[in-house]
Amino acid sequence: MQYFDISRTVRTFRCHFGGEQADVLEELLLSVRRCLERTMPREVSRRIDREGSTLARGDDGALAVQRHPDLEAARRELAAMGLFSIFLPEEEGGFGLPLCVYYLVVQLVSYHDTSLALVFLVHGNAMYAIRRYGTDEQRARYLPALATGEQLATVSFTEPTAGSDPGSIRTRATRDGDAWVLSGEKLFITHGGDADLLITTARTGPPELGIDGVSTFILLREPDGVEVLGLEDKTGLAGSPTAALGYPDLRIPADRMLGSEGRGGAVMFAGVGMTRVNIGAQALGIARRAFDAAADFAQERQQGGAAIVEHDAIQQRLAHMALIISAMENLICHDSWLEHRGDWHVREMSVTKYYASEALQELTQRAINVFGGYGVCKEYEVERCRREAVALPLYGGTSEIQWYIIARELLDSLAGQGHADYRARDAARQAELTRRCAGDATLEDLASRVGRAQEQLWQAVELVITMDDAEPYHRHLADLDTALAVARVLLWQASEADTGELERHLAAWSADLLEDRAAISCQRIVQRQGRAEAKAAVHRLVT
Repeated sequence: MQYFDISRTVRTFRCHFGGEQADVLEELLLSVRRCLERTMPREVSRRIDREGSTLARGDDGALAVQRHPDLEAARRELAAMGLFSIFLPEEEGGFGLPLCVYYLVVQLVSYHDTSLALVFLVHGNAMYAIRRYGTDEQRARYLPALATGEQLATVSFTEPTAGSDPGSIRTRATRDGDAWVLSGEKLFITHGGDADLLITTARTGPPELGIDGVSTFILLREPDGVEVLGLEDKTGLAGSPTAALGYPDLRIPADRMLGSEGRGGAVMFAGVGMTRVNIGAQALGIARRAFDAAADFAQERQQGGAAIVEHDAIQQRLAHMALIISAMENLICHDSWLEHRGDWHVREMSVTKYYASEALQELTQRAINVFGGYGVCKEYEVERCRREAVALPLYGGTSEIQWYIIARELLDSLAGQGHADYRARDAARQAELTRRCAGDATLEDLASRVGRAQEQLWQAVELVITMDDAEPYHRHLADLDTALAVARVLLWQASEADTGELERHLAAWSADLLEDRAAISCQRIVQRQGRAEAKAAVHRLVT
């Protein structure tokens, strides 16, 4: 049974975007669900998980990746519905809908099969990069086939020595007349061995320039001669092929550079917000699937003459899972609303990715605990959910990178060097939240508690900014900021006129958790010396 159904998702969307386009979203999600129930029923998804993609040598001796036929059939059906072009303007063949609709489609696809949802991640990122940085000719040449799903695109950035540090890219592009010659290797490239088009990076300037010496190019995999070096055997997401690629002196026309020379970093980071919120949507789909499996099992499993759902311990686990799911969904919609009004910043993107991917680890483990020993048996869906969850904190920027980004955004903002005056933005949001809660004593109290925690956050930022080495405290700032974001969006939803009892209870619980987190984070920042000395001792031990 689907406990967090489409009608609840539409209510969350309406809470942030208003009633406009809510009916369109509901109709679209119902159509997508019908398609997925036909093309990606649970038994098909589990078969894809068992069999995965295949790697074989062709007649010429070159390795080739074949995506699973069932996954490809479902991809083509979704493409025929126009889902890859949801966020494109109508004049470019799209739906002209907010990115939020795209993300909510992704979470529904992920509920049925997360490997299939990964297609939306890499394909959407590549389209976004071409649309934003491509010339008129490039957009006209490549976007139509990508928008219809006739061709599949991906991004090829990561290298053996360059993951979270794109300035360390070693793949080189050398200008030769009217062409560029690319040589190097890429690693962990989703659909790298079977996509038709790749957005890739290569160094065009000296290494000392770092990211400013990197440029971006459009590759056509087969015509350009991209080599498949291998396919990763992953813990989960087997239906999504992850390839190592080689560029053996690939010669491509000069007009395949995407953006200007030395601006590869801008192109890479253009889709970073889309990537991180998209991963949040994938996490939401897995979370809903795990919750449904656990809730069904808890009602069926009998112990001591009663269903285990009657036991307080199981109810606690299910309640915490419900809070995580509601928080994920609201963070995604809230981020999309900020983007829709031109007020989107990297802090919010990183908070959503960090919370969704890390909270998913906790949620899937709780789901397994509901099953007991059955939870680690492969015949049960929660076992697969747990395996799929493991990867989400790793791609799109690790959790450690998200700590850094969130903390640096806060610290730089206070120093007057950031992307936005976050303290002023937070104050404005708190004022609006207080206004929405006015007249309801319970919600007014919750808004006041959120406001106090917000002040604690900025007091902590003021303390950390005075330290010679702020890095040890990045996680404490990120954890507190994330808990604040969760409490804020859940209270925002609870303040809606037609909200239900569940939403009010979840908002109250999130305020409790926020106060706990504020106390822990601030205490750890203040009591820093012992922790720093212990860390140094362990570092000496392992090195």
